[in-house]
Amino acid sequence: MTNNSWSEEEQPWETLLGYLLETLDADERRAIENHLVDNPWLRTEGLETMRQLATQILESCAAEPPAKLRARLMSTIGQPSTIPPSPPEAIPYSTLSRARDGAWIPWQPGWMTRLLYHNLAEDLIVTLVRAEPGASLPPHRHQIAEEVFVLEGDLTVGEERLGPGDYIRSEAGTTHTHNFTTTGCTILVRRSLSECQAEYPGKGAE
Repeated sequence: MTNNSWSEEEQPWETLLGYLLETLDADERRAIENHLVDNPWLRTEGLETMRQLATQILESCAAEPPAKLRARLMSTIGQPSTIPPSPPEAIPYSTLSRARDGAWIPWQPGWMTRLLYHNLAEDLIVTLVRAEPGASLPPHRHQIAEEVFVLEGDLTVGEERLGPGDYIRSEAGTTHTHNFTTTGCTILVRRSLSECQAEYPGKGAE
């Protein structure tokens, strides 16, 4: 299989050999490198064909080439291509939650939650949580780490008062006895799915 833009006779074999032997000038080298980037076949099979040919020529020479020339050629033949591979195709997203599609459900008195993502295998749940002014949470202990990012409003966690853009991670074993909001808040929460389900049966991953 050859490049669509060339027939087999038109493949730049001499230029490829010059590229391997480092005999091209700067413009010629740039030109062949552009071809190599755009042409997967030339970058793989084409270069490999020229490497094999150059090796055969060296091995069949009646007269031994100068040591420096042979060393440079063999070194070049043995080197993998330095041409960067073509950019990979974009990886499609696996989860998308649009604002217009999300359902807010009651969680605790004064608190609503909206599921963004959950994964049983990873024991992970990611949710948006919205609280009314003055809402608070009962004391609780985290067996697994929890992460919270404040999007809007204020949130007090223990002795820390958080505002928009603030982030807090509570490690496993952390006890929260004093969580509340004064003006109301919207937060992003990343925590253990199993722990959430154990604390609030039926509401962890709705």
